[in-house]
Amino acid sequence: MFSNGDRRFDPDYVQSIEARFEANLAKTRAAQKVQKQIGQSQEKLRSLPLNTYDLLYMTAPTSPVMFWRMPC
Repeated sequence: MFSNGDRRFDPDYVQSIEARFEANLAKTRAAQKVQKQIGQSQEKLRSLPLNTYDLLYMTAPTSPVMFWRMPC
């Protein structure tokens, strides 16, 4: 853990989050429907073509955020 208590960039902590995500995803039996991307949310969101997703789930240092496409 970092001296100020911030674990966001601790490689072991990040790896534990990814392992938990993968384990939970495997339980759904729908892992083939999920595309995991790791990086800065500002960059990742801009890289997604419009109308190509049904649901986005982003974890941030402070809280998770969900987006979903609304029918027009």
